[in-house]
Amino acid sequence: MQKLLAHRPSRPSAHRRVAAFAAWQIVAALALLGALAVLVILAVSHRSSGGSFASSSPSPTPISSRKARASWYDVSPGSLAGRRAAPGEFTAAHDSLPIGTLVRVTHLKNHKSVLVRITDRGIHNRNVQLDLCKDAAEQLGMLRQGVARVRMEVLPEVHTGAPPATETAAP
Repeated sequence: MQKLLAHRPSRPSAHRRVAAFAAWQIVAALALLGALAVLVILAVSHRSSGGSFASSSPSPTPISSRKARASWYDVSPGSLAGRRAAPGEFTAAHDSLPIGTLVRVTHLKNHKSVLVRITDRGIHNRNVQLDLCKDAAEQLGMLRQGVARVRMEVLPEVHTGAPPATETAAP
């Protein structure tokens, strides 16, 4: 009988298995704590350097900026421009900017600003470079005058959903 027991493979004891499992849990916990510490340090250094994260940044850095004359038009819900826009999104028409381009428009007299997405073409007034939807023009305070001098800033695409209706307002 002793010969049979001598050839049997030995199995680790229950105590050794528990100790190995506990060591694995400790290593995993330390790795998670280290990763969390690195993330906290990066976030603190990013915030202290004046940076901001995409979800909290209302003013992305513009790719290009130029002055233009803007008018407004009423976008009907069934139109192509209305269908291309997200619900509540401000839209605009421009003859050369790509459809879907995000543009910050600032009224040069009152410094009010809105974000619009280019969703249409075909500006009929050749003295105007940008046609804004009626709601965006209202936010800029240009409904009564019809045409206004604005600064157009083409913004990088930020994938956080539709742009907010208003960005900043003059004091």
